[in-house]
This record gives sequence, C-alpha cells and structure tokens, in this order.
Amino acid sequence: MGTSGGDVVVATACLDVSRLPFQLAAEGHEAAAFDLVGVLVDEQGKAVGQFSDRVELSLAPEAKERALRNGLTYRKTLAVRPGLLQARVAVRAEGSGLLGSAAQWVDVPDRTRPGLALSSVVLLAEGEDVSPGSPTARGAASFDRPRLAEVARRFPRSAHLDYLLLVYDRGKPGVASPVDVVVERQILTGSTILTRSPPSPVTEEGPGGIPVVSGRLRLDAFSPGDYELRLVVSDRVSKATASRGLRFTVE
Repeated sequence: MGTSGGDVVVATACLDVSRLPFQLAAEGHEAAAFDLVGVLVDEQGKAVGQFSDRVELSLAPEAKERALRNGLTYRKTLAVRPGLLQARVAVRAEGSGLLGSAAQWVDVPDRTRPGLALSSVVLLAEGEDVSPGSPTARGAASFDRPRLAEVARRFPRSAHLDYLLLVYDRGKPGVASPVDVVVERQILTGSTILTRSPPSPVTEEGPGGIPVVSGRLRLDAFSPGDYELRLVVSDRVSKATASRGLRFTVE
C-alpha cells in the first residue's frame, strides 16, 4: 500500500497456538515464546528487506482459551520499493524445535510513473481498519478474531468476501488532471470468465482523495472450488487500464 511515507507491505502470518510448548509461569499464567524471521526478495532472489522479531507470551487461562480458539495473527509493516517481490516468513517455537514457513509474491506498483497504478486486492474482516500504518521495529500480535480465512483465502459458502483496492497516480506526477475512474468486477475459474459486471464509477475516496474500489461478494451462489476475483480499473480520461486479481477457494 502507498502511505505518505512511501510504499509498505503488511505481512500477515497466522499461527496455530496449540502447537506452542506452553510452560507454567507466575500467577497462574502460561508462557511460550517464538521467533519470526522474514525476508523480502526481488525477482533475482536478492534480499531487499528483512526483519527478525521475538514474541513472548504470558497468558491467563481465559486469554489462552481465546488464543487456542482464534489462533494468533502477527502483522508486520515493511517499507518496500516498487517491483515484483516475494515475502518469506519462518517461525521457530522455543523449546520444541518446531518450524514453520510460508511465502507469497506481491507486486508493488511504481507510483512515480504516469498512468494507473493499483494496490493489491485486500480482504477485510468485519470492522477491520485497513490503514497499514508506518514501519515499526516490532509487529503486532492479536488473538481478537480468527483471521485464517483472510490469510489462506478459504471461505465457506455461507460467508461473504469483502475486498478493497486503492487507485494511485492517474496522471503525470505532480500535475492535476481530470479523473473518471470506472471498475469492472470479473469472477473467473481457471481462464474462464464466469461473470462480469458493467463498468461502474469509482466514487469512494481514501486519504488524499485516492479513489477506493470496495465491495462485497456473497458466496452462497458459488459451488465449492477455486476462483479468482479480478478487478479491471479504467480511467476514461487518459484511456489507461490496469487490473488486479485475487484467488480464493469456496468450501
């Protein structure tokens, strides 16, 4: 995402707390610790950013019950440069030797170039604030709600999918220009377009007047399987077009 301080990527990891080796601690709490190491690499495999965090937990019984039910979500905001990058995260639980890792590609748009530049498609939980914040020395851990669906992109048919996309830099940098942005929503399975909406105006605005594409996709009409949500954004003044897609699974 673009912020006033530059582009950032919000890396989100979801951990199964039941696998952590908890030990009895003071005042009836249970303690566990794990280390997270993350690295951003470019298309040539060169590291362009990294972090190493240690998370120490000391949970009362009710807090541990919530953690076991919801899992632990760890979010880390990283400053990035434009380009196709891969985020790699590894986790090691202290005292057990248990290891876990995940990787995900992200395309960071170059907002200094003329034309349309789009953020990635973001999935939102109900009531969640999408503001990415600024890069910090530590990430943020949460047990407040299950976020596995947002990370794994797997949803039951009874659910709905809320999405958001930001539209950057519609003209020459530093030069004001008329804006007439429209979006077409497509649903695909494989390379086949199942449905497509008529182009509709993008009227919602974010910080600094940035156009925001948002919507809700209900999944009760979908058969179980793999799909792609594709958002095709066009500026009818400059004739520029760009698109972003997000794959998800209906169970």
